Amino acid sequence: MSVVSVSSGLAATRAVVISRETLGMREERLGRILTFFGVPWQSVSLADVVDSGLPAERGGPYAVFGSADVLAAALAMPRGAAVVGWAAALYAYASPDREASRRAVSSLAGSEWMWALPPNGSVSVEITDRCRELTGPMSGLQVSIRLAPDEDVLVPSEAALSRPSDDGQAPGERFTSIVSVEGLPAFFRVLHHGVATYVCASTAVVDIDAPVGHNYYDVKAHFLSAVPLVMFITWAFRDVMWRPHELGACLIIDDPLLKSRYGFCDFEHLRDLMRQHRFTTNIAFIPWNWRRTTRRAGEF
Repeated sequence: MSVVSVSSGLAATRAVVISRETLGMREERLGRILTFFGVPWQSVSLADVVDSGLPAERGGPYAVFGSADVLAAALAMPRGAAVVGWAAALYAYASPDREASRRAVSSLAGSEWMWALPPNGSVSVEITDRCRELTGPMSGLQVSIRLAPDEDVLVPSEAALSRPSDDGQAPGERFTSIVSVEGLPAFFRVLHHGVATYVCASTAVVDIDAPVGHNYYDVKAHFLSAVPLVMFITWAFRDVMWRPHELGACLIIDDPLLKSRYGFCDFEHLRDLMRQHRFTTNIAFIPWNWRRTTRRAGEF
């Protein structure tokens, strides 16, 4: 399978969050997430963009966030189109107005898109392995989840797939599905007049200040609203967001026999790899296995 390059050539150094008027709840939550990742950001209204542009235009590269209908409205105006068109990348999310979102996504994609209902109950969600610059360690991941009420999918119409888009793209080049639900796009990339535009079909933005249930944050409960956004932020702002001073990883091996080699696991080789790459290993085994553990293996 071919790999799709998503590099825009520039890493954004700041974020611009566009709202229709004042900041709404989702835009405020988005700002909190950007702050958490150490990304400088500013909020502007659609009127501000159209009337006076952005200070960011005269600074470093920036990425633009907003609901699909707001970004489409900005792009429909000459001044707004200039501001948004200079962005390194766009991140658009669906709004509660499904029809407005559908029309906006169709405008951004240059072809007709429609809402589609995924099956009820548990669904299979897959992250592509063709956009590794963006998806990173999530590449190729497949999980089974239950969608939240505000998580949905969009699909291009059959007519749109059979003809070139408005800006001349061939049908097979029109979009790249990044996160899919039962094979249907839930997070995808389109090119809007050369600008990489990432569209998330979820209308939700995670509230990172909300209490965490079950003593841990279960990303599966917010998969389509959290995972695409975090992947985009870590890719688009890779040069400015905070990074740990050291890479950390822990390999967990559950219930092995403690001997020099257990199946495909060579413990001596694993030890050497741990020293070389500076990661840790956590080995858990149930008590009754101690009778099959040699003294030499236990000391090792």
